[in-house]
This record gives sequence, C-alpha cells and structure tokens, in this order.
Amino acid sequence: MPKATLRVAKYAGASPTVATCTACGRQFKTPVTRILKVADAMISLQEQFELHICSGTVARAAVENQVLKTSNIDYAAHRLLEPLPVPAFLWELRTASFLGSNARFRELIGYSEEEVLRLDWRELVAHEDMNKSEQVIANRPEEDTDQRAWRTKSGKVVRVTRSARLLTFVDDKHNLREAYIALVTQVEGQEKTYGSGLLP
Repeated sequence: MPKATLRVAKYAGASPTVATCTACGRQFKTPVTRILKVADAMISLQEQFELHICSGTVARAAVENQVLKTSNIDYAAHRLLEPLPVPAFLWELRTASFLGSNARFRELIGYSEEEVLRLDWRELVAHEDMNKSEQVIANRPEEDTDQRAWRTKSGKVVRVTRSARLLTFVDDKHNLREAYIALVTQVEGQEKTYGSGLLP
C-alpha cells in the first residue's frame, strides 16, 4: 500500500500555504498567523497532516485485507465499519441501498441502525447535492472525495467532507456485487478533530 505523504500545492512567496495528502486528497491550509515564517508554516501543515484521518489509507487497508470476501455481509460490514474512528457506511451501487454503518455515522444523521438499512439515499442527500450523487452512480469512480450536504432525520442539513472507495465482494449466491465504503473526515461547524491513533 503506498504510504500517505504530504505534498505542498501552493506557496505565498517562500511560505507553503496549501498542502494535500497524496493518499486521500485532503487539503490543509496554513493559518494566516503562521504564514510569515517558512518553518512555522511548514510545521503547521505537517501537524494538520499527522492529525487527519487518511480515508485513502483506511479504505485501501479494507480492500487489501479482503474483509468483504465472505457470504455474511452483515458481519463483514460490522467488522469493517464499527472500529473506524470516523463516521462510516457501506453503500451498494446496484441497489442504491445501505449495507451497514457505524455508530458515529448514525449519531451524525440521527437514524438507528435498522433505519439506516431501510433508508433511501435520496432521503439523506440534500437537494443541492443530488446531481453529484447521481453522477457517482452513473460513472462508478474507483475513488471519490468531495464535500456533501446531508439531511439528518430531524431535517437539519449538515455539510461533510467524505471520501469513498469502490469495493467488490461475492454474496452467498456467488454474485459479484459492488459497494462504496465512505468515510467522513470532517463535519462543517464541528471543532472536533479526529485523531489518527486508531488507523490500521
């Protein structure tokens, strides 16, 4: 698995102002108060990089560990998602249905585990982002990182940064199926920063 590294994308003079994670594409920005000194700016970006949850690393680990190569998809989804320290879910491409989620995701959107499994994706995606989701279904990208607006059960709209990776698995009838594992790495308006200590 390629190791995630920090790559500087923009500079202001000699000071780095924007950098990205090479594995998941997450962007980090230098605070205005730390731009004047080059070393201070670089340290700020490095600190943000080390604290972030690298969804590319997590998702690739899931693929390489072949967690979903089992006929018991409920067990596999629970084993894959529940230990993750970020909101996460598994969503089947063909049926456009949720196959599983973890407690952090359910807390974020306000639905119970059983309700998520019955949830139509159109009930979750805010109207303004419906086209984005339809394009993912139509184009089937292997990886997709973007911002999304979701409607919670209470009707509140939350804006998240989420990364998804396409997985394949074989069900108990030997059918090849495709699903996205999606991980939320940032929730707009939340000051909580997800640590990286639980990453595989």
